Amino acid sequence: MTARPQMKLQKNGNIIAVEKELSGVLAVDKEASMTSFDVVSAIRRATGVRRVGHTGTLDPFATGILPICIGDATKIVPFLMDGTKEYFATARFGLETTTGDPEGDIVAHGNYDGLDPGQVVEISRQFVGHIAQRPPLYSAIKVKGKRLYEFARANIDVDIPERTVQIQDIQLVNWNAPVAVFQITCSKGTYIRSLIRDIGRIAGCFATLTELRRTQTGGLSVQNSVTVSEIRSLSKEGLAQRIISVDNALAHLPELKVDSEIAWRIGVGQKLSTGQLLGLPAENIPFRVVGFNESTIAIAVHSGGLVRVVRGLQPQQPKTLKPIAVP
Repeated sequence: MTARPQMKLQKNGNIIAVEKELSGVLAVDKEASMTSFDVVSAIRRATGVRRVGHTGTLDPFATGILPICIGDATKIVPFLMDGTKEYFATARFGLETTTGDPEGDIVAHGNYDGLDPGQVVEISRQFVGHIAQRPPLYSAIKVKGKRLYEFARANIDVDIPERTVQIQDIQLVNWNAPVAVFQITCSKGTYIRSLIRDIGRIAGCFATLTELRRTQTGGLSVQNSVTVSEIRSLSKEGLAQRIISVDNALAHLPELKVDSEIAWRIGVGQKLSTGQLLGLPAENIPFRVVGFNESTIAIAVHSGGLVRVVRGLQPQQPKTLKPIAVP
C-alpha cells in the first residue's frame, strides 16, 4: 500500500503536495529474542511514523506473525487481536519449569518412559473446545492491580483466576520422545505455555513448551510476512509496498455492503434499526460496513434491534444544505 501525496493549501494561497503518512498493517515475522516492543520500535525508526502498535504480544523466545498497525490503522488493533490464532508448539515431556518455557528454572521431573504418540493424541484432544485455563504465573495478566510476573519476581503467592478460552483444534504433527510438536488453533487469550503444562500433568510426567511459532492470526499468515531484518534493509517506498490495507487486514470480519445514504448515517455515528439492513451477522459479532467505493467505513455490531458503530474508519462530511432561493 503506497502513501499518496496530499494537497495542502498554504497561508499565501499556494497549493503544495505533502507526503501522506503511511497507514496500514505490516505482517511481521518476529525473530527469536526480540520483544514485541522491539519490533514496534524498529518499525517506528524505519517508517518515521510515531503511531505504531502491535496486536498482541509474542514472548521473546517465540517467533512468527506479529501484525503491526501503522498510522490510522492503529484504530483496528482490537479487531485484529480478536481473530483466531494458529501455532506450532514444540513440547518437551519429562520436566516442568517455573515459566512454562525454556527461560525458566526446572522445578519438576517426570518419567516419560512408555508414553507413546497414541496416548499423547488422546490426552491433547481432551482440551479441544471451551476450557478453563489458568494462566502461567510469569505473565502480564493483572491481578489485584499488578502484573502476575511482579508477584513471581517478588516470590509472593497469589491466587490466579481461571479464564475460559477455546481450543478449536490440536494435532500431533511429530513425536520423537520426549519431544512432541503440536499444531494448535485457538482463540485469543490462550496461553500455549499453560496448555502444554496441563497436557504434561495429565500425562503424569510433566511437559514444558520449548519452541513456539505463530503462523496465523485473524486473516493474516506468516507466509506473507516480512522480518525485521528485511524491514531495516528496505527503502520507505519498498516498505510501503509491503503494507496491507485496512480493508484486506479486516477481511476475516463479516461484511455488510450499504448504499450511500446508509453509509453516511453510519459514518457519522447514527444508530440504525436492524430492520433497515439486510444480511446482518449474528448479534454482538463485529462486522465491517462497506460503502459504495468498496472500502470499509466503520466497524459495527448489532443487538437489541439496533446497529451501533464501535469504530469509525472514514469520517463523513456533513451534508450540504441546499441554498434557499431569495425572491
